[in-house]
Amino acid sequence: MNINLEELSNIIAREVAATYFLGKYYFAVNTGRSRAHFGLSPRDQISLDIQRRMQRENETPMFHEYIHYVHEISTVVGNVGLAIELTLKSIFSHYFNSDLASSVNYGLNIRDTRFEGVLKMHLAREVINGSIEMDAKLLSIKRIKLIKSSVFIPHDNGFSETEIEIPEITTHVFEDGKYKDKHLLLGKFFIYEGIAYELDREFDRQRNSRANINDSLRRSEYTYLRLVADYLCPGIEKKVFLSVASLSLSYLDCGAMFVRFLKDISQLGNSPDAVQNYLNVKRSEVSTILLEKLGDFNGAQDEIIKVFDKRPRLKKAFTTICESAKGAYLVRAEQPTFEVDLVFNGNYQMLFDLVNICDYMYVFTDHDEFDRDFLGTTQVDEDASQATKVLVAYDHYQKAHELASTQTIEMKGGAKCPFYTSCNLPLRLDNEQTCARQPWRIFEVSTMTDRQYCWYGQAIGEFKGHTER
Repeated sequence: MNINLEELSNIIAREVAATYFLGKYYFAVNTGRSRAHFGLSPRDQISLDIQRRMQRENETPMFHEYIHYVHEISTVVGNVGLAIELTLKSIFSHYFNSDLASSVNYGLNIRDTRFEGVLKMHLAREVINGSIEMDAKLLSIKRIKLIKSSVFIPHDNGFSETEIEIPEITTHVFEDGKYKDKHLLLGKFFIYEGIAYELDREFDRQRNSRANINDSLRRSEYTYLRLVADYLCPGIEKKVFLSVASLSLSYLDCGAMFVRFLKDISQLGNSPDAVQNYLNVKRSEVSTILLEKLGDFNGAQDEIIKVFDKRPRLKKAFTTICESAKGAYLVRAEQPTFEVDLVFNGNYQMLFDLVNICDYMYVFTDHDEFDRDFLGTTQVDEDASQATKVLVAYDHYQKAHELASTQTIEMKGGAKCPFYTSCNLPLRLDNEQTCARQPWRIFEVSTMTDRQYCWYGQAIGEFKGHTER
C-alpha cells in the first residue's frame, strides 16, 4: 500500500515502456534506444523530424500514460487526488524554513497534532488507490466482499470524514514459485491501469491494422480489471466493462461502484439491448450529477489557484492544470465514457482535441547522462511550460522531505533531480554530484552566486516565498 504508480517501474520484473507521474502531470517514455540510434551525438539538438520518429516508435506506451493523465484531470477520483496533493503541499509549505541561506528542512512529525492532516491525507490516498499488485501471475478470483473504511477528504479549511466501501478480492496467484491466495483491494490503481491497458491494446490494434489485440501482459496487474469483470459477468464484452470502469471513476468509492454496476449487468442475462439501455441510463445519471456539480468543481479549481497567490511560478502551473481540468471535466460531464467510446469507435485522434497531452520526457540509454534526454511539451504558452517544470521539482522536494529531514535523506544517499538527465545548464555540469544527490542544495549555490535559479532552485524559492521578498 506504500507504493504509488510512479514506482511501478522499479518493482515489476519486466521492462516498463513508460511511466506517468501522479501529481506531477507529465510522463516519461523509455525509448530503449541510445541517441546514436536516432543519428544523434552527445549534446546534439533533437530536430522535429527525430521527435516525430520517436513518437511513432513509442506511440502505444505514450497513449497508455496519456490515458492516466486524462483520468487524473477529468474524473472525480482524479480531482480528489489533486486536492490531497494540494493539501499536503499547503501544510508542508506553511511550516517550511524561510531562511534564504539554506535549503534544509527538518521534516514533519506526524505525531504532532498540527500535522494530523498529513497522516489523514496519506491514509485517504491509500484507501482510494487500493492495493497494488507486484510480480505475481494472476490466476483466478475466488470471492469478492465489500468492506467499509473511513476516509478524510479536504473540505474548506479542514477535512470531512466519509465512509466508503471497498471491494476486498480474494485472488489466486502464482508468486515466488508458489500458488497462494492474496487479498487485494480494488481501487483507483487497478481501474486506472485496467482502462489504460485495454485502451492502449485497442489503440495498438487499430494503428497496426491487426485483427486481434497483442495481449502481451495478460495475467498481470494490467489485466486484473478484466479478471474481476469476467468473474462477475462471465463473457462480458470488453467495451462494456471498460464503460463501467470509466463511469465508476465519477464516484469516490470507484471500486465498489464498478462491482455494483457489473452485478446489475449480470442480472440482465445475455441481452445486448438490455445492457446498452442500462449503460445509457447510468451515463445519463452520471452526466446529471457531474453537470449539477460543475459550478462547484470550477469554483474548487479557482480556490486551488488562489492558494498559490504568493508563489507565482506555482500559481502559473496550477492555473494551467486547473484550466485544463475544467475543460476535461466538462467533456466528461457531457460524455461520461468519452475515452472508451472514441477508442472503440476508431476515433482515438479526437481524444487529443478534447484533452491536450501533458508534458513528457524521452529517456535514452546512453551512459553519459548530461543533456541526454529530451523534455517535450505541447504547451502553447512557454511560461506555463516552464512553470510546470517548477511544479515537478516542488513536488519532488516535498515528497522527499515531508516525513524525513534533509540530513536523514542525504545520509541515505540523497535523491536525483528529476531533470538530471535532461538538463543542459552549465550549473548542472559544474555541480554534478549536487544535482545527483542533493538537488535542493542547488538553491544555496545560486543564492550565493548569481541568483539565476534553475527549475529546482525556483521550486525551493517558491516554498520560501522567495519571489515575494
